[in-house]
Amino acid sequence: MKTIPILAALTLVAVAHGDVTCDVSAQGTKIGEATFGIKKLGSQIQTTIWIKVKAGALSANFHASSVTTAGGMPVKYRQSSDQNGTAAEDITAEYNNKGVTYRDKAKGGTTKFVAAQKPGSMVNPSESWFITTTPKKGAKATYSSFSFKDGKWKPATKTYLGDETITLGGKTVKAHKLHEKNTEEESDVYVDDKGYPLMFEVSGMHIERRF
Repeated sequence: MKTIPILAALTLVAVAHGDVTCDVSAQGTKIGEATFGIKKLGSQIQTTIWIKVKAGALSANFHASSVTTAGGMPVKYRQSSDQNGTAAEDITAEYNNKGVTYRDKAKGGTTKFVAAQKPGSMVNPSESWFITTTPKKGAKATYSSFSFKDGKWKPATKTYLGDETITLGGKTVKAHKLHEKNTEEESDVYVDDKGYPLMFEVSGMHIERRF
């Protein structure tokens, strides 16, 4: 799952039990809030992220929800965003071993199917790391991630670099450091023992857990 998704604000809506709240900043200035949720749905895992930001005249919301099997096979995905009240995207997608079927209601709503590059290439075992499985230091997941922007499968990797101590809000916190890389972005992500994000950078934004 990897277009990072979020929706929160000074007033958070329907934050489920177990969700965590983060502050979103850009160039050292707070511009919004984010919430992340993880749920176990039988043999599947659902992750959600909401972000709401306001910077100057720009107001934007972003939300994404992903369901995968415990082994990392994507099942379905939903992503939506808006800028100043105008929908920018409203994507729904369903996956199977043959590929992905998706549509963007905000851009005409045409249903498209894109075949997988090869059987099993979309399976990302890191989806369960620290949620249902504990990787060993140096563990690496290599898989194909679908880009809705380009409508293509692209190579991606995630590597567990081990434990690290970081400081958040003046508090020293133990974190698991992951390195993510695809054709669009490369970043370090810090998560806790349950797989919830502690700190990471995405699209020019710094996202940090609030304690």
